[in-house]
Amino acid sequence: MKRRLTTSLLAALIAVPATLAVSAPSARAASTLPSMSVAPYALLPTKTALWVSVPSGTVVTVRHAGGSVIGSSTSVTGHALLVLWQPTGSRSSYVVTAPGYAPSTVEASTSATSLAGALWRMTNKRNALPSTYVPSGLQTVGSRQLTAGAATAVRQLIAGAAAAGLTTGVNSGYRSYASQRSLYDQDVKQYGQKVADDLVARPGFSEHQLGLAADLTNAPCTNASCTTTTATGRWIAANAWRYGFILSNAVGKTAITGWQSEPWHVRYLGTSLTAYVHARQILTEEDLFGLPAAPTY
Repeated sequence: MKRRLTTSLLAALIAVPATLAVSAPSARAASTLPSMSVAPYALLPTKTALWVSVPSGTVVTVRHAGGSVIGSSTSVTGHALLVLWQPTGSRSSYVVTAPGYAPSTVEASTSATSLAGALWRMTNKRNALPSTYVPSGLQTVGSRQLTAGAATAVRQLIAGAAAAGLTTGVNSGYRSYASQRSLYDQDVKQYGQKVADDLVARPGFSEHQLGLAADLTNAPCTNASCTTTTATGRWIAANAWRYGFILSNAVGKTAITGWQSEPWHVRYLGTSLTAYVHARQILTEEDLFGLPAAPTY
């Protein structure tokens, strides 16, 4: 009897290290979780966006480093968008977490330097660019200029329309602060300031100054109503997102954007974000980034 008890006890003692050995890989696995891609974008002097690449349906949370959760979002089309408030010109450290991924720490800035090159820089009647702002890397498309990414994308859009048997081009691209002032002053002289403020941006408040916006041709159509009913206009509305563009002066959204409908006006944001916009059926940048409507200056 003693011998059997000793044997049983020995077996139990041998089993203990085996149990501990099973739990060790789990601890190691936790330290080797896959990393996620987190990219910061400056939107405004008081807003920054975090663009997180994780599988669709993944819930992403963000907190100040060492602080409590300040935002969350569910990934759509493989990305989650989190828009955060920051003091003007500040740099903040954030910790981003998602189930199954290692936490990611990211530094985000809303400084003037960061804003100057931001693809998603928000410009509307509430948010102006400095008069000195000139985008870098401008390229020519036809007789107009756009930043390199927007220029490549609009060339692809034009080719896509041609493949569908349609013709379009760039009627207006980058405008300097001075050229925007000239255009605005001309409309004020012709229509008065109240009407002009619905038709054309004041200098500093135009997406065209970013070098990321284009007005597309749809000859012989020259107004919003016919653009929405022509084959070319309908094709642009249905397909601009595929090339990285949003129709930022959307039809029926004047109360939010402050502009009369301009279905020929496209704004480049990049294909990843416009796929997200299309999937969520978002029509304005204000709605996309959770910003207040900007119907007036």
